[in-house]
Amino acid sequence: YPLPTLEELNKIKLDEIKAIYADRFADASDFTFVFVGNFDNQKIRPLILKYLGNLPSKKRVENWKDLGIRPPEGMVEKTIRKGLDQKSLVQMTFTAPAKFDRDEARSIAALGELLSIRLIEILREEKSGVYGVGASGFLAKIPYERSYFTISFPCGPENVESLINAAIAEIVKVQKGQIDDKDIEKVKEARRVRVREDVKRNEYWALEISRSLLQGIDLFTIDELETRINEIKKEDLQQAAKKFIQLDKRKQFVLLPEDSTVK
Repeated sequence: YPLPTLEELNKIKLDEIKAIYADRFADASDFTFVFVGNFDNQKIRPLILKYLGNLPSKKRVENWKDLGIRPPEGMVEKTIRKGLDQKSLVQMTFTAPAKFDRDEARSIAALGELLSIRLIEILREEKSGVYGVGASGFLAKIPYERSYFTISFPCGPENVESLINAAIAEIVKVQKGQIDDKDIEKVKEARRVRVREDVKRNEYWALEISRSLLQGIDLFTIDELETRINEIKKEDLQQAAKKFIQLDKRKQFVLLPEDSTVK
């Protein structure tokens, strides 16, 4: 999250912070605690009863709230001129309402990994005009069902336009099904390695269990995760690119130095 501005900091009131804290921790009736790690259930049970079992409860039931905040519709292009370093930052974001589906969630995430591979090769290695590049996507259920996909890269101010065009051209190739089998295999292998490492980490299980409880979705076993990785096909990623990346509705933001002559 971005740091608050001085104006926002000046609006903070200590009494309001204390009131929020008191309200949150005066009622643990709808709290959910997740424990992961190497422990014995019988040995940890007395500690849970001692430290959590007597927390105050008002039997309040809570839920998340949709405040109705939505991204602007249609094409948005903004150029911000800030800073003196001769570096620029480009971010392209694509959002839309989308029904949550676990297979499509897998596809849009894998699409981000595929485009990261392709854009690194095109923008950094072939054009030598970018310091790093990343693409990622996901489907969300809360607070409303939607898709989110973003591409970002820092570069020299003089290369902004050509690199944006190169990134768009690569997206169009994927939408047309011009995807190399070797790149799909790179995505799969990177996922296999990551899964095998993730399942050894407590942080991974804490996050996955919490997400499962919050979103009401089942956890996958390790074997199921491997099977789902092997099921990734380039046709699925092509369809995800066509469905979730609408180039004429992108939100494009470019940061340029204050003294840049680039328009």
